[in-house]
Amino acid sequence: MVILLAATSITNALLEEATATAKKKILANMCDCVSKADKSSIKSNKEIDALISECFTEESSFELLMDYYKQKKVDVSNDKALQQESKALGKEFSEKCDEILALAEKVKQQEKNKDAKPA
Repeated sequence: MVILLAATSITNALLEEATATAKKKILANMCDCVSKADKSSIKSNKEIDALISECFTEESSFELLMDYYKQKKVDVSNDKALQQESKALGKEFSEKCDEILALAEKVKQQEKNKDAKPA
């Protein structure tokens, strides 16, 4: 019984490590995609979201994303579960990718400057 519990603990730890590795890969790939994109014309949060979506659907990102979902045991046929996991991943991506943070700050400043201009 003790051996079974130890084996289960080790298996769970390995699965968690594999999931963390898969997540790191997808986040790094996504951030790399954003860093290579032409961001000069982005002027709104909606355009930032479109860029993120574009990077998510890029072939290399998509493959990494499917691997991540597999590691997390997300049922990709369940739209609600898929959307929930994608939203959490997207939130973490936006918080950890310096390129996105800088882009969001740029948009924020542009909007602030636009609002400050006299009519």
